[in-house]
Order: sequence, then C-alpha cells, then structure tokens
Amino acid sequence: MHNYWDNEEFSDYALWYALRCKPNFEFIVDSQLQQKNIETYFPKLRVRPVNPRSKTQKPFFPGYLFVQGSLADLYQQKLGLTRGVIGLVNFDGLPAPIPEGVIEVVRKQVRQEEAKLDCDPASFKRGERVWIDDPALRGIQARFEQCVNGEDRVIVLLSLLGRTVRLQTEASKLKRRAY
Repeated sequence: MHNYWDNEEFSDYALWYALRCKPNFEFIVDSQLQQKNIETYFPKLRVRPVNPRSKTQKPFFPGYLFVQGSLADLYQQKLGLTRGVIGLVNFDGLPAPIPEGVIEVVRKQVRQEEAKLDCDPASFKRGERVWIDDPALRGIQARFEQCVNGEDRVIVLLSLLGRTVRLQTEASKLKRRAY
C-alpha cells in the first residue's frame, strides 16, 4: 500500500487541500483545526434565519473546507483523526492539491455573494426609490413596498403609463437607486 503522506513530491510544500467533513460538522472541524494551528479556509455566507436561534452562517461548500500545509505536517497533526473529518479529497489514492489561484477565485466568489447580502431588502424603507436589475424593467421607476418571505422576494411599486402597478420580484435583483 502506498503511503502518500511520505511522498517527497508533496511533503515539503504548504499546499491547499479540500477536506471532506461529515454533514453539519464544518464549523466544528474548522474550530478544531484552528486550535491545532492548521491553516484553514472555510468559505461561508451570512444568512438571515427566520428562527433567531438558527445559525447566521452557512457553508459555501457544504461538507467541505480547505486546509493548507505539507502532507507530512497535516498527518503529523492527526488531521484524519479530528472529530467530524472524513478525509482529504483524493484521486487514485493521492490527496489532490488545489492551486492558490483556485482558492483566490473561491474567495472572490464568496465576497461577491456577501456583497449581494449587504444590500439587505429588509433595510429598504417603504416608499424608497429603487431599481430592479432586469433588462425588461430598465428605465422604469420603482418604489420599495415590502419584503414578502424573508430574504427571497420583495414587492415594489412601478409607475407605468400614469398607473401604479404592484410587482413581486427576487430580492437579489433590488438595488438602491443612484441619484
């Protein structure tokens, strides 16, 4: 049997690896690895739960997080024996290193998703002028009316041909109107 953590090709370099976790153990595993001084990147997004006791963050990749280090160091820290860890993602029995550029792409994507959340529909005030990021509605004046079901849908009032029309749309399409 091939002992891949002793492989010289990987053992001296601090590379990124995807670490698979048991369902709903990502937060626990991340905390345990940080206590062991293992470099981690756990991409997560903020959420607005209906139940105030629910988690306010969710994993970007449920069941996975990233660890950085040489294989020798990771296995010396008993990475595979950490509670909730299934193991490193591997191909043909060898852990698959992830290029730094891929990690940066993931970080950028998470930042973009977080920026969408920063435009919280609940922060809009009734009557506030908004625009809807939809080519079919370009140039049509809208005013915020209300959130429908938490974070997913909102109602806006559109002024069309001298009439006010109520429209339900995705909250993610709602933008503050630039003056």
